[in-house]
Amino acid sequence: MASDGGRRLQLLVADGDAAFVDATEDAIGEAYPGVDVETVTTGEGAIRRARNGDALDGVLVGETLERPIGVIEHLDTVTDLPVVYLTDGFDDWRAVADAVEAGADDYFPRTTSSAQYEVVIGVLANDPRTDSAPTDIQGESRASGHLERSSVRDESFDRTSRAVFEHVSDGLIVHDAATGEILDVNQRFCELNGYDRAELVGQDIGLVTPPDEEYSYEAAQEKIEAAREEGPQLFEWRNQRKDGETFPVEVHLSVVHFGDEARVLGSVRDISERKQREREFEQIFNAVQDAIGVFDPETLDLLDANEAYLDMLGYEELESLRDAGVEGLSVAEEGYTLERGREIHQRVADSGEPAVLEWRGETKDGERRWLEVKVAPARIRGESVTIAINRDVTERKERERELRENERRLGLIAEHIDEIIYLASGDYSEILYVNPAYEEIYGRSVEELYEDPRSFVEAAHPADRERYEADVRTLIEDIETGDTEDAYGGEYRIERDGEVRWVTVTRFPIEDELGTVDRIVGRVRDITERKRREREYEQIFNGVNDGVTIHDPDTGEILDANETYLDIFAYDTVETVQELGIEGLSVTEEGYTAERARALVTGVASSGEPRTVEWRIETADGEQRWFESTMAPAEISGETRVLAIQRDITERKRREREYEQIFNGVNDGIAIQDPETAEVLDVNRTYVERLGYGSAEEALEQGYEGLTATGAGYTKATARELCHRVMETGEPETVEWQLETKAGDRLWIEATVSPAVIGGEDRIISIQRDITEQRQLERRLRTIAERIDEVVYLTNGDLSEALYVNSAYADVFGRSVDELYEDPETYFEPVVPEDRDAFESVVAEMRDGIESGEPAERYEFEYRIRRPDGEVRRVETTSYPVLGETSDSHRYVNVTEDVTGRRAREQRLSVLNRVLRHNVRNGLDVVLAHADRIGDDDVRAEIRDQARDLLELSMKAREAEEVMAATTDTPDTIDLTAVAERVVDRFQSSDHSGEITLDCPRELRTPSHRTVIRRVLIELLENALTHSDKDTPQVEISVRRHAKAGVEIAIADDGPGIPEQERQILTNGTETQLEHGRGIGLWFVNWAVTQLGGDLYYRPNTPEGSVVTIRL
Repeated sequence: MASDGGRRLQLLVADGDAAFVDATEDAIGEAYPGVDVETVTTGEGAIRRARNGDALDGVLVGETLERPIGVIEHLDTVTDLPVVYLTDGFDDWRAVADAVEAGADDYFPRTTSSAQYEVVIGVLANDPRTDSAPTDIQGESRASGHLERSSVRDESFDRTSRAVFEHVSDGLIVHDAATGEILDVNQRFCELNGYDRAELVGQDIGLVTPPDEEYSYEAAQEKIEAAREEGPQLFEWRNQRKDGETFPVEVHLSVVHFGDEARVLGSVRDISERKQREREFEQIFNAVQDAIGVFDPETLDLLDANEAYLDMLGYEELESLRDAGVEGLSVAEEGYTLERGREIHQRVADSGEPAVLEWRGETKDGERRWLEVKVAPARIRGESVTIAINRDVTERKERERELRENERRLGLIAEHIDEIIYLASGDYSEILYVNPAYEEIYGRSVEELYEDPRSFVEAAHPADRERYEADVRTLIEDIETGDTEDAYGGEYRIERDGEVRWVTVTRFPIEDELGTVDRIVGRVRDITERKRREREYEQIFNGVNDGVTIHDPDTGEILDANETYLDIFAYDTVETVQELGIEGLSVTEEGYTAERARALVTGVASSGEPRTVEWRIETADGEQRWFESTMAPAEISGETRVLAIQRDITERKRREREYEQIFNGVNDGIAIQDPETAEVLDVNRTYVERLGYGSAEEALEQGYEGLTATGAGYTKATARELCHRVMETGEPETVEWQLETKAGDRLWIEATVSPAVIGGEDRIISIQRDITEQRQLERRLRTIAERIDEVVYLTNGDLSEALYVNSAYADVFGRSVDELYEDPETYFEPVVPEDRDAFESVVAEMRDGIESGEPAERYEFEYRIRRPDGEVRRVETTSYPVLGETSDSHRYVNVTEDVTGRRAREQRLSVLNRVLRHNVRNGLDVVLAHADRIGDDDVRAEIRDQARDLLELSMKAREAEEVMAATTDTPDTIDLTAVAERVVDRFQSSDHSGEITLDCPRELRTPSHRTVIRRVLIELLENALTHSDKDTPQVEISVRRHAKAGVEIAIADDGPGIPEQERQILTNGTETQLEHGRGIGLWFVNWAVTQLGGDLYYRPNTPEGSVVTIRL
């Protein structure tokens, strides 16, 4: 591609729609003024221009061209130009694929949005074939974020749509067209409003709108509905950030289609800077009477102009003035050319010296005016410009000419001003002269006025006509009596072509040589625009939410007050406020007096500088409130005044008092720092006491270096970097830091550093927790961890980072600790293949649990590992989740024990237990079978009883083993009442002779093990019934809530009581000889209650028997 290395980027836009190519050219110009654009509306034209245009850098082909795919293919064949395809058919992927296959380098939506062309130009400018792009385009990236492509909820975006969505400089938001729900936002929108995408998606627009009625959620919904029903909407709005700050935005809403779904797409642009510039320009430009223009000294393009400049040249809009350019605003035929002006401005810019000259200008209406121009160099928003301060000296020039030709001068003045100048006889019976401005203002011919001088009266609005005639009669009567004033004036409405306009008329009586008034000179000016501004002023004056007062700059007296001010003070009229004066509206006993207010007002008037003060006021109801009053000099209706804007800050003052109370009342130390220098500006009482100082002032005198352990590396430079980082990201950071006390001791603190606005100023707030003891404890714990046999392994929440592992890791796993720190994945490698699936399942469950914020209390899993020496060991790991304040601070503490030997012993005991129980049972069956052969009845009976007892003992041991195993399961929520009722039913349906009563609530639910509770009740009931000495044993069971323990179960009987030896088994769990089922049964009860985390109590019953109580 040909390039001279210094020319502008040259693009060709080809589309069958002429209006679209024109709009695209404008959009590209708005995105990058330094890009030249050519347009064609036919495919042949595009091919011909691309083939013959060596200077061309890229082609944009729209789908409305005839055979656009063929055009792309031809361009790809005969040129080396990058081609971008513009299409409305993102649903038709076949067409997009065909375009790419034909040679299109990229594809974008067929839109005229300047935001899109920022991305398109970036694509073309960064193409290696485009080596002529200006450096401000080439390599530039407009992206301000890094949105994950999978985050679009309805998956409506393809690669390019997502690129455009994320890389535009404006915030973008996608709404559900029917409900207004936020479906997606780009990173720029998140940055503008201070939220993460997850906080916005799925919410309604009310989340980012202030509570003001004008910008309420309902108002926002109306805008979205209007976009859906009426078409695209462009308007200014105010957004509210997550921290509560509001800012102005410009919003463009339009309906777009993603597949078959209609969405409302909002483009949100932060116009805070623009609004600030507007205020600056308004203050600088519109506060002076001279006309000011800002120019590019190289091209003499008009960059900006104030209202006086527009008024001077007769333009209403800056754009129209720019379109005219210096060439159209100057009298070129008299030598006041663009080239001459550019030479002057360039000379001033190069030399740095201002120049004063006279220039011949021409208004929009063609009126030529003499201007005295002072051209001076300046820098505005970082750009070198020249400022031309213009003073209209036309009248002076005319006066100079008047000295040379009196009559002609008067005629020329009259012919070339936009005011009506007329000369009438003393009784208004004849119009002797009127200039052409009469036709412009009144819309009537001068000939008509000459013929009928009453045309002036007839043009007056019917409502003002009588007053107009009365003012003229007063003048004529004064002339007749010989008692005239210097001038007579009035303001009236006139009708012109059905339009109502305002004029101000000044009439001057002129005496002849004899002192008799025989002529009247009249001057009529069109003040319609001034009246409009006055109405707007009144609307703003009474429409703002702040109270506004107008003061006399010399006396400080209140001249006017708006409705909001009256509402705040609860007065009905301005007259009441004026009568009371500042003295009657202020809390004078606290020093807010009229004298003090007068001094403030006169001071602002004399200095010309605004001033903001806080003031204490008292309403008509006697309520005292706080005001923040911003006073500034102003010109109102041509008079110098002081404008005071009053804002009610009573709530803010209350918050400040609360802030002070909280600031000095919390247990954490708090330091307020300058975000630029990191210097400590304020500290609370806890901070002062912690460092051993007597007061905050004494602590602050030490400076930053005197309060921190700079010798340990905690320097001011490091703190400054932290402050800058927090202010840039807007996100708080938590760090550990060392402070130094007055006595020289060092304290460890954990500081959460956050951005804040305090008293209207950006600040850093550091909330500090003393962790000195924690750090000491950590050192002790680390020492302990290094001395135990279990592996202690501390990781982050997703197990991807090793934060600490003790030396036992090398003993158990046979691997180096350093190896685990370098690569935490090595922790998983030793797991044997047979156990890996179960192991990874638990790890995944751990990660999911901590990511959701609701992990289990612990995770226990057993698995086998193979050490590097080939030995296989069985280990048991218990992982404890520790949730931090943020996801980055979540932790897992993993404790791993080598259970290889323990498991082997348990297996041997299990085998021996089963073998023993099997052999005993089989042996007893044999004994019982042969006992009947013994002839001695007593011997036979004894053998049979002992064998049956041993058999029952074996069966109870087996049942106890099953119940013991059940206690290791996760407990369920069970109904104790239902369990007790079933146990009682079982005994009552058997053949025992006892009576059982049950006292329990309808339902009593508690977490426990149903099998264990049931078995415990069976053992205690069986013990009470079997060993009773009564024919009909009485047993009472009660189940109830217990104030401290939670649940209480009591079994009371009327038997002989439990022998001392077996009572020890019941309460202490000790045993010396398990001679029969009762012994092992009671031992089982004790063991089971202990495993359930409960307590077991025994006491004698009254008058006889036993009471066994279980509290869980």
